[in-house]
Amino acid sequence: MISGIRIIFNFNRCAGPLTVGDGVEEKIRDAVARSGVTVLSFRFTPFPDGTLNASGDLSESHFGFGTYKEDRHVSGEVNMCNESRDNTDLALKLVEELRGIFDPQDFNEEEDIKVFP
Repeated sequence: MISGIRIIFNFNRCAGPLTVGDGVEEKIRDAVARSGVTVLSFRFTPFPDGTLNASGDLSESHFGFGTYKEDRHVSGEVNMCNESRDNTDLALKLVEELRGIFDPQDFNEEEDIKVFP
């Protein structure tokens, strides 16, 4: 049986950067690096308003999310496999680093982060 963790997050009223013009790609790369995960690849898909979808393949599994400028919102998920070790701490650290760059002003951990074992 394969084990792992899935975290779904919603960051509302974000004060941090949400667009390519704000430098969000570099900030995402930096946040992911600080989390300690092992990145295999990044993908950024920009939209005409400068927002983007971001995803990454990790040796531990993957993540993906989108930014929404008009609503100042970010939503996404982090998935981690626990086959060779428990990666729960890495998954939580990645979400925390992303939260740090997007800086949601209306954050309630119980409502805005859902963890599924």
